[in-house]
Formats: sequence, structure tokens, C-alpha cells
Amino acid sequence: MSGYTAMAIAIGSAVAGAAAKANQARIANNNIARQNMLNQYAAHTAMERANYQAQISYDNAVIAQNEADAIRDLSLEEQRERLRQGKIQEGAVIAAAAASGFLVDPDGEDSSIYLALAEHAGQTRLDIRWMEHEADLRARAVEDKGLMHTRQGDLFMMEVASIPGGVLPSGGQSESFAAAGSLFASAGSVWAARPT
Repeated sequence: MSGYTAMAIAIGSAVAGAAAKANQARIANNNIARQNMLNQYAAHTAMERANYQAQISYDNAVIAQNEADAIRDLSLEEQRERLRQGKIQEGAVIAAAAASGFLVDPDGEDSSIYLALAEHAGQTRLDIRWMEHEADLRARAVEDKGLMHTRQGDLFMMEVASIPGGVLPSGGQSESFAAAGSLFASAGSVWAARPT
């Protein structure tokens, strides 16, 4: 074989080897691009899911607050009704006492039914306070659930922010995130200032 033929074969082999390496690099780049697209799709899907869950949590918090407000409003109506019933009962006691010949002066201490009216008025006030207390407990329990939903939404938004390319819709932090950040930021100075 002549020197030119050997050289042509060597150049052909080098070109074929370079073409094979270029083809392998192209396949590797395509695989990397495909993997990047899959990663972006997965990140986008995770962000959409977390945003959706956060919105549900925030909506549930609003519903809980509305429920708490409704509990308090209903309680006010019940209290007004109890007061109205108390006045009706008080009037019935006064009418019955007057019909029986007792001295009736609802505002005077010398009235024969003064103690009965005072006890009845006290019981009415106690009933109203009890109704107010019960409604407040129920409303606070619902508000606590609403707060839990808000914090759950904040956690979902933290998940969104932790995904590459994920940001909070407001572009910043919720007050929960800010509070947690300041707490963690100050922890180092507290640790450093401890006595050794």
C-alpha cells in the first residue's frame, strides 16, 4: 500500500472517528436538553400544584372567617331574642302580680316583686353572657381553623418559592415568612452571645 493510500485511510479513519464523536456529543446534548425539558415540566407541574393547594388553603381560611362572623351574628340575634323574651316574661310577672293585688313598681325597691324582678333580670343577663361566651368559643375555634389554613397556604407558597424558577405571587414574602426569617436570623446572635 502506498504512502498516499495509508495517509488517506488514516485521514478517513480520523474523519469517521470525529464524526462518531460528534454524533455521540449530539446525542448527549439531545439527552441533556430532553432531561432539562422534563425537569422544567416537573418543576412547572409542582409549582402549579402547590399554587393550587395554596389557593384552596387561602380560600378555606376566608370561608372559616366568614363562618366565624356568621356564628357571632347569629349569636347577637339569639341574644336580642333572649332579651326580648326576658322583657316579655318580666311584663307577665308584673301583670300577674298587679292582678293579684301586689304593689307593683318595677323601678322601686319598696315593690313587693322587686326581688323577683331583680332575680329574673339577673338570670336574663347571665343567659345572654353565657350565649355570648359560647358563640365566642365556637367562633374562635373556627378562626383557629382558618389560621391553620392560612399557614398551610403559606407552606405551599414556600414550596413554590423553593422550586427553581418559583416565586411568591406577591414577589415578596408573607408576614409568616418574614417572621420566620427574622427568627432564624437572630438565632445565630443569640447562640453566639451565650455564656461559655
